[in-house]
Amino acid sequence: MSVDILHTIVCVAALTLVCAGLAKLRDPTPAERALRAQRIAIPRGSGRVVGAVEIAVGVTALTAATPTTAFVVGVVYAAFAAFVARAARRGTPCGCLGASPRAADPLQAVVDLAFAGAAFASAANDPLSLLDLARTATNGALYLALVALGTALAMQAIGPLGELRGLARPEARA
Repeated sequence: MSVDILHTIVCVAALTLVCAGLAKLRDPTPAERALRAQRIAIPRGSGRVVGAVEIAVGVTALTAATPTTAFVVGVVYAAFAAFVARAARRGTPCGCLGASPRAADPLQAVVDLAFAGAAFASAANDPLSLLDLARTATNGALYLALVALGTALAMQAIGPLGELRGLARPEARA
């Protein structure tokens, strides 16, 4: 895999973190419910703290890419993968992108693991920021549009696509 593609995947992961964080700042309740459903004792307002951390990690990875920031993105997504896998096993929502009554889907954990792996690999390969990558691209505007598209697709895999996949399951119709 090309190193630029690897760093691009990390940029998509970081921008997805920012979007998920913004959703939690807007409405922290789904994230808080998801944490409590996993028997994690948290105070009220913790969903906003999680969202702020997601935004901080994502923005830092997008603007000041270093091996450390890429590693932190990897750790965050590895933790998300474990959380989502546990929520999927228990049949509870993950609260990743806002309110959804659907249980977490294993596809979400797969996406999280892919992002974690790319971030860890990027950390070992001198990561580049989103702007650095756009500057070196043949067409910077097209590159930024493709990162935005990748982020939208990742968010679909984490959120609404999981809901659509659930419609095909017999337990979803009952």
